[in-house]
Amino acid sequence: MSELLHEIDQVSEEKRHPLGTRLETGRYPYRYAQAGDDLKRGFPAFAHYEGEPAQDAEGHFIIGREVTDALWRDIRPEGEKGQLVGWPPVNVAKGLFFWLREIR
Repeated sequence: MSELLHEIDQVSEEKRHPLGTRLETGRYPYRYAQAGDDLKRGFPAFAHYEGEPAQDAEGHFIIGREVTDALWRDIRPEGEKGQLVGWPPVNVAKGLFFWLREIR
């Protein structure tokens, strides 16, 4: 965990971790995400999951990496419809990867 703490205030063009990776810092939990639009430091951010979860041949929902990726790859700013998931600790440009401070 300590090796990831230095990344909390950084953004990157390349994906360093699987989307949705959780980081417990002791004070706040964080999730690794990708910005679907420009985000401002400290302002609410929303997940915008579109579509239906995949189903297997028997009609059971498949909950796994595809759903997790879809949830955490399109984080957008307040004012748009979506599920409130937290706020970024830094400004993030659209398409970049970052650690999102999660709502408890």
